[in-house]
Amino acid sequence: MVVTARREASLAEMRPALRAIGFAIPIEHRLAPTQVGSDAAVAALPATSEVVNATGLGKDRPGLPLTDACHWPARGLTWEFSYHGELAFVDQARAVAAAHSLTVHDGWVCFIHGPARVIAKVFDVDIPMSGLAFDAHSRIAIHATS
Repeated sequence: MVVTARREASLAEMRPALRAIGFAIPIEHRLAPTQVGSDAAVAALPATSEVVNATGLGKDRPGLPLTDACHWPARGLTWEFSYHGELAFVDQARAVAAAHSLTVHDGWVCFIHGPARVIAKVFDVDIPMSGLAFDAHSRIAIHATS
């Protein structure tokens, strides 16, 4: 796993937290203070890699972690943690998805999954996590958060 951050302090905060929880996957921490640095980290990934935007850019503040010139991993997967806001990363990935055979996911399903599991447990009801019923619940949630 390669983790990038714009500030060394962010990487320094992450290291002991990952050690404390016993995170066993080897991690390369890479300082990437600019979009060009993030582009370089993505371009170095092998085919079929997953690229995740967990920056908050597009949700907490405007912008993108990558430039439009970024070379994405062939047959890779992209995942945006954000579920609202401009979703510029999702749009950026979708714009090059066909050229790189990317699979693009936004963060909505992951966002709605957590509350749905809690509601199912608390009220002892079955809430499916995919299919027509899940899609209906998702539409209700989208409408409620719009």
